[in-house]
Amino acid sequence: FTGDIGAIADGSDVPVMAKYSLSDKLEIGARITLGVLNENADALNTVVVGAKQGLGENSAVSVNLLAPIGGAEDPGLALGYMMSTTCPITGLTLNNHLQVGLLKGHAAKGIGIDLLIEPVKPLGEKMVGYLDILVATNTDDIGGAYLAINLNPNVEFMLNETTMINAGVFIGLAGDSKA
Repeated sequence: FTGDIGAIADGSDVPVMAKYSLSDKLEIGARITLGVLNENADALNTVVVGAKQGLGENSAVSVNLLAPIGGAEDPGLALGYMMSTTCPITGLTLNNHLQVGLLKGHAAKGIGIDLLIEPVKPLGEKMVGYLDILVATNTDDIGGAYLAINLNPNVEFMLNETTMINAGVFIGLAGDSKA
């Protein structure tokens, strides 16, 4: 990330993701983060593989493994709980994801804690807008050095039934570790 909007291309990562549904309730996927636009990152910066198991109509658990490849020196393990609700005031769908990060790849000390609150707004048949609110911290220093509160407005455009493009920006709102 870059704190200078004029140098946004110098601080951007390029995530490439794919997922595959094994059944109605089980998905597997991978996310490769390329640092090709980030002078401070390796060209192949991170590789994460994971799975999501549906629990009910609106909830799931997730597990992700960060491989010690590229810019990631240590492995990481993240366990999460996801749920989707409808806001009674706006009628918007709210996706929520609480995740704990274990091992040094996700938390050098303590346990990493991430919370995503994601209002979802359809913008026609092929576009969806998201206003991600991300809160991250660590049990080692909850309100201190590890705290990050970020806003990530982004738009997803469906190219076809299996391919989407998502673009957005991260805006650091508060905390020592904000974007």
